[in-house]
Amino acid sequence: LLPVPAAADTRAVLEFFSYECRLPDPALLKMLDALSGQIGQFLERRRAEEALAASERETRQILESAHDAFIAIDSTGAITDWNPRAEAMFGWPRAEVLGCELATTIVPERQREAHRRGMARFLETGQTTVVGQLLEVPALHRDGREFPIELTISALRTDHGYSFNAFV
Repeated sequence: LLPVPAAADTRAVLEFFSYECRLPDPALLKMLDALSGQIGQFLERRRAEEALAASERETRQILESAHDAFIAIDSTGAITDWNPRAEAMFGWPRAEVLGCELATTIVPERQREAHRRGMARFLETGQTTVVGQLLEVPALHRDGREFPIELTISALRTDHGYSFNAFV
C-alpha cells in the first residue's frame, strides 16, 4: 500500500500486487514514495487550479451582472476590463476598448492631461486626491457627446504595478 499525500491528509492509496514473493527493495520503495509525493502535489495543484478557475468565473459573473459600469485599467492607463454596463453607458464594445488608453476613450480632451498627471503622480509618490473618493466628472460617449458621471476608483497593487478599478 502506498499513500498519496495531499495537503494535510491522504488523497488516495495505491495498491500494488505481485504473483511473486520478494523481499522489499529499498530503492524501489524510495522511488515509489517519491512518485506518490509527486502524484499528491499534482492532485493538489489541480484542485487549486480548479478552485481559482471557479473563483474567476464567479467574479466575471458578478461584474457582468452589475448594475454599475465597471472599468479597470493598468498602470499604463490601458483598459483591462469593461463590463456590459460600461458598454451601454459609453457606447464602446468591450472587444474594441480592451488595450486602449482610457484617457483617449472616455475622458474629455480638456481633462486628459490632468488625468495623466494624476496617474503619474500616484505611481511616482503614492499620493492621490481621487482614489477612494466619490467623484463627479464629465465623461465622453463614443458618439462624442459629454455627460456627467459619478465614480469611485480603487487602486490595487499587483505583481505588475497597479490596477485601477472604477465603478461608475
